[in-house]
Amino acid sequence: MQETSSLKQQCVDFYNKTESWVSGLFFLFYGFRITDIYQRYEINKKQSSINIQNFFRENMLEIAILIVAFFICLIIAIWLKSNKSTAELQLEHKLEQKEIKIQELENDLSTLKNELEEAQIAITGIREENLNDLFNLSSQFLRLLALKFEFSHHERISLYLHDSVNNYFTLLARFSKNTRYCKKHRKTFPDEQGVLGAAWHGRHSFYEIYTLPNPKSTTALKKWTELKMPEETIENLSMKSNELIVFPILHNQNNIGVILIESVRKSERPKNSDEYMTENKKLFENTIKECNTFLVELANCFMLHQNKLNDCAEGFENE
Repeated sequence: MQETSSLKQQCVDFYNKTESWVSGLFFLFYGFRITDIYQRYEINKKQSSINIQNFFRENMLEIAILIVAFFICLIIAIWLKSNKSTAELQLEHKLEQKEIKIQELENDLSTLKNELEEAQIAITGIREENLNDLFNLSSQFLRLLALKFEFSHHERISLYLHDSVNNYFTLLARFSKNTRYCKKHRKTFPDEQGVLGAAWHGRHSFYEIYTLPNPKSTTALKKWTELKMPEETIENLSMKSNELIVFPILHNQNNIGVILIESVRKSERPKNSDEYMTENKKLFENTIKECNTFLVELANCFMLHQNKLNDCAEGFENE
């Protein structure tokens, strides 16, 4: 069976190599034979006035052999041409191998992409976990300040770092005795918005109390809008403060962030004439100035930690 297949393949290869020669000789032979038959017919016609039917009858065997041989050769040629030569089979095999290799590479690429996505998710998780640990640690320092300031459940203190490249504030730490006010709904926000934005860009002074109307009053929304706060953001605020003071954090005489102290005493205790923020404003200012070096260290620690995590993530992506 293998020898028959090999012989067949040899015939196919031979025909494919000599197809033009075989075809040329074939048609040349039939050209000569047909010409010869036609010349004999013309000679017989002139000599004996033989008609074409009698001529074909007399030469039927030869004509039949030529016709049958023609169709046999045609069928053999079609059959040989329908089979693939060794060169074509080798080329097909190479193409199949390349397709298999491409498929394997695509599968490997897909696997690498999945692994990269998983690694990026893991890095993001580690980054969030580490930043949360740093947030909680920094918030403990603010807790000590809150104890010194004798905060009630109506006050909150927050530490923000300013990003001068992207023009936004990042929340580094926060503390309030009221756990609802400790939540961080937004980690960053534009430096044009809110009381922080007003103080940062000189529309309101540092160290001065900024008073906002009761959130339920008709003038509250207008006042918040003046601070360039979107209505949706205002609605989602966990603490709608009435009094706020912004203190700068200085490094080499440059503002790198702020401390925000805010209170809701006047809205939650309207009958109480407690002037807590006014009475303690000087204490806030002096204490924060004394702690400025430590606050700068916290900010530097956050930036260093975040940069290392970003470098690690970028390095992994480049690999």
